[in-house]
Amino acid sequence: MVQIVTNVEDLPRIKKLSILSTDQYLSVKSDDYGWFVDENFIMPFFIDKKLVFRRLVITHAPIKIDEALNDVDGEKEQTFVDDIITYLDKNNTIADYIEKAQANVVFNKYPQKANMIPWGTYLVDINKDDEQLLASFHTKHRNVIRKAIKDGCVVEKSTIEIVQECITSTLKRQKVHAPSIDYYKKLKERIPENVGFYHVINDGKIDGVALVIYDKISGYYMYGGSAEHHHTGSVNLLQYEIMKDLRDKGVMQYDLVGARIIYEEGSKYEGIQRFKSRFSSKMLEGFSFNYILNPFKYKLFMLLVKTYGLFSGFKYTDTISQTLKLMRN
Repeated sequence: MVQIVTNVEDLPRIKKLSILSTDQYLSVKSDDYGWFVDENFIMPFFIDKKLVFRRLVITHAPIKIDEALNDVDGEKEQTFVDDIITYLDKNNTIADYIEKAQANVVFNKYPQKANMIPWGTYLVDINKDDEQLLASFHTKHRNVIRKAIKDGCVVEKSTIEIVQECITSTLKRQKVHAPSIDYYKKLKERIPENVGFYHVINDGKIDGVALVIYDKISGYYMYGGSAEHHHTGSVNLLQYEIMKDLRDKGVMQYDLVGARIIYEEGSKYEGIQRFKSRFSSKMLEGFSFNYILNPFKYKLFMLLVKTYGLFSGFKYTDTISQTLKLMRN
């Protein structure tokens, strides 16, 4: 039977809890957060409140309470995600809808009543020495990284202000809403040992930046940005140096966070997938989903978001709807 736990002290003890599942991280995203729990799994979430609207966002796929749990066919996990929907339907004041989970979240199972799309993420094994790691990349990545090094590009630890400015500028060019400076400051304040800010310099100028969150298991490439005109291999070099730095901290793998499995040929998503895939041949494949609990408030909220976007210079992208449309065509 699913319940919601809002006090971390009341959670079952778990040997490995991702940084993205902790109360410290969740509190960065919202003051209203918790964990879905049953006898087999826990799953973290936060609720983003805007005016009278409440959207629920999951930050990590279901985590086994007991690593030895026998659920080869996924029957228990299926029950868990279905029971969450039943629980929220009965307690419909908790949220108006379940938003698509954070891009790092890849579900093995999805609620039967939800809107589902195939989803994945690229994982890089960084437990290698420098040459082995570089050799694991696609030839084109290796070549441009070596050229960037030869041409004097340098990767350094960065500041909140530099990273935030570059990411905001990049997302503005893409007409995508960017996180506020408050988000970066909260990360630094609440998970100081688990967040990294990096930049790459070319010819004295910032060419690209990255915001990474990590624990001993995974590093997560949460946000990145680049100058409008930058050295061909500088952002590739940035990723390579981040992986090396995380490896030296004891991190085992690097999650490039999110991969659309279905996208339009020639779209910007094709280029993003190509960039990520050339760092790793391993894609974790599964699903993502959303679920509408209050159709009226959901439609009204979407209308307000799109209207606000038109006046603010960004375009709202509903990944679930976009992908479902492609799947139907």
